Amino acid sequence: MVPLRGKDDFLKIMRDRTKERLSQVALEQSEQRFRTLAEHIPQLVWRSARLGHRTWPSPQWIEYTGQSAQESIGLGWLDAVHPQDRELTIEAWHEAERTGQLYVEHRTRRAADGEYRWFQTRATRLVSSDNGETEWFGTSTDVHDMRRALERQEVLTRELHHRTRNLLGIVTSLARQTLKRSRSLEDFEARFTDRIAALSRVQALVSRSEASEIALRNLIEAEVMAHAQEADGRVIIEGPQVNLHEKASETLALAVHELATNAVKYGALAASQGRLKVSWSVKPDVLEVEWYESGVAKPPSNAGRGYGRELIEVALPFALGATTRLEFLTDGIYCSIKLPDHEWQRGK
Repeated sequence: MVPLRGKDDFLKIMRDRTKERLSQVALEQSEQRFRTLAEHIPQLVWRSARLGHRTWPSPQWIEYTGQSAQESIGLGWLDAVHPQDRELTIEAWHEAERTGQLYVEHRTRRAADGEYRWFQTRATRLVSSDNGETEWFGTSTDVHDMRRALERQEVLTRELHHRTRNLLGIVTSLARQTLKRSRSLEDFEARFTDRIAALSRVQALVSRSEASEIALRNLIEAEVMAHAQEADGRVIIEGPQVNLHEKASETLALAVHELATNAVKYGALAASQGRLKVSWSVKPDVLEVEWYESGVAKPPSNAGRGYGRELIEVALPFALGATTRLEFLTDGIYCSIKLPDHEWQRGK
């Protein structure tokens, strides 16, 4: 108020500040909405000045890292980042100053258990229209499980390529060996198809196993019972729980297939009085598989010749370091296959 000439006369001047007040209220409401949103999303939210100098950490960041708001201010938040990732993170901030966008993946320590988990951090630079000052708004999202899944997928892809190369090698060898001992194309077709079917049974077992390991019992039962469907009560399969890795499974399955095929043609599975016992045991540093056929009057002279015997006596020792013994007895056949533990146990 401004005094006039009269003793008690004044002039009142009033300014309409409604717009200014409304702008201030709108700004406060906007700030409140931002904080409400930022404090209730699963990501770790934050605000920073230039080059990552943090000005505000969200409650999620404080709870996750165990850092107080004061400890996170400036570059204090880097203490929660894995030491090996800090330099990379700082470099990403320098690049962000040039581009206006921040993107970096680094590990952040979880206070609850001390584990470092992978986070994907993104931020955008905003420039104030009032004073030209810049501020960064960003989020850090836990992508640890996704990264582990991708790494697992890469491992599985490499393993698939490895398996494919191995299988092609085995199939090529089977074709070569079978052709060499076949009397005709018809004979080759029958033998080769039979052996591929044995290999297929192993692959079916592998595909159902999450650990790419096969229970020895499942392998032997699948192969023997494929040939002994009419031999109820004449086949015994027994042994402890043993798992084989893929390479040992494929090679051993082919050997069991040859033994079973021979038993159907000449041995225990060809005679009504024949008996077959397949057993295995784990001894110090070795797994021994024993195949014993009995009740066979006299195996013919050509029994046990050819690829099957070569597979047992040559291929198994070469591929798996096995010690094998194949004997034709007066009333049957006995075969022993001993595998050193580092050839059938994964990781040894």
